[in-house]
Amino acid sequence: MKGICIVVGMIVLCVIMLLFMQSMKARTGYEVVRMQQEVVQLTKANDELNLEVAELKSPTRIQKIAQDKLGMVLPDAFVYNSKGTTVERDVQVTKRIVD
Repeated sequence: MKGICIVVGMIVLCVIMLLFMQSMKARTGYEVVRMQQEVVQLTKANDELNLEVAELKSPTRIQKIAQDKLGMVLPDAFVYNSKGTTVERDVQVTKRIVD
């Protein structure tokens, strides 16, 4: 009788341990799903913020603010020069006549 009680006790203990392990597994699964949902939400928020940054960096928007709020105007002509000095451009510099 004592041996049967020990065997039954061991079986009950094993069943309790198996149930505990299954509950831990289920809890971990729910946590993984929750974290995946959070990753999706954060990715969506990040995409929205990147879009907002792109809109704020828009050259058209910046030009409009410069003209409307700061009173700036576009120049009539643009001069592009890739060479920095007169020597690089082969330009002869004339001396100014001082009176």
